[in-house]
Parts: sequence; C-alpha cells; structure tokens
Amino acid sequence: MDNLQQKMELAWFGGIVDGEGMVTMRVYTVRRHTYFRPAVIVSNTDMAIIDKILRVLQDQNISPYIYTRNWKKKKEYKVCYDITVGGMKRIMKLIPLIINHVYGDKKPRLEAMMEYCEDRIKTFGKHTPYTKKQLELINKIKVVPLSSETIEKATKTRKRDRSMA
Repeated sequence: MDNLQQKMELAWFGGIVDGEGMVTMRVYTVRRHTYFRPAVIVSNTDMAIIDKILRVLQDQNISPYIYTRNWKKKKEYKVCYDITVGGMKRIMKLIPLIINHVYGDKKPRLEAMMEYCEDRIKTFGKHTPYTKKQLELINKIKVVPLSSETIEKATKTRKRDRSMA
C-alpha cells in the first residue's frame, strides 16, 4: 500500500473515531487497588466498516481487541462489534497517527491521553501510586469525573501483596 493511501485511510479512521468512537479511561479495582487503562473504542454494526477498521489497524501493526454484542432478548437488534485499542503502548502508537484527523471534543481528550501515557510510562509499576497530574489528566479524558473515593484508592501507597509473591 502506498503512503498516500495509508494517509487517507488513517484520516478516514480518525473521522470514524471522531464520529463513532469513544476515548476513555477504563477503571479497574483489583484487591482494593484501583487501576486505569486508556482505551479508544469504536462500536458499529456494519461489518464492512469493522473490516476496514481492522485492516487500517493491522497495516499499522496495532492489535485491537474485538468484542461482539449479540442482543438475545431483542431479536430486531443487529449484532454490534466493539473494536478496542487499549493499553498504553498501543495507545501511544495510535494517537500520533490519528490526532490530526480528529476535530471534535475527542481531540483534547486524545491529547490528554497521550500526555498521561507518556507521564505514566516513566513511573509505571504494578504498585506505583498515581500522581496528582496523572489523575487530573484522567479527569480530562473521562466524560464522568473520578469520584473522591476512586482518587483516594488510586493515590494510596501500595504494598506488594505477599500472597501473590
């Protein structure tokens, strides 16, 4: 594939993220510890669009997660596919490719996500507490701000769980 075609497909994908996508931080709590995972998600029922998204990501060596939602109780609903690019390394690879093709409210959230990933990867460790700056960036990314309880859990100094050693 030539360079111009790749640029056009990345611009198309940036538009899909802008219009159909979600830029978020997933929140996980494991053994009283709170963790955040950046994610860019596109949901769609059109298999042609899903296939093209997968090709564009594959051409950039980005491996997404694919989830299928089948509505068993609502037979008239179509099967929905969620394409998720998640995790700091994948996100740090994706954002520079699409950021110049996103113009809506997702652009500042993508910029904050990139800044968060760059900052977090420097100090990343399983039991590393989140800094005030990182939590502020997370709140810029999330549509619903973090609760004070979640912030407290995320900033606690974590001790390695001896049962896991």
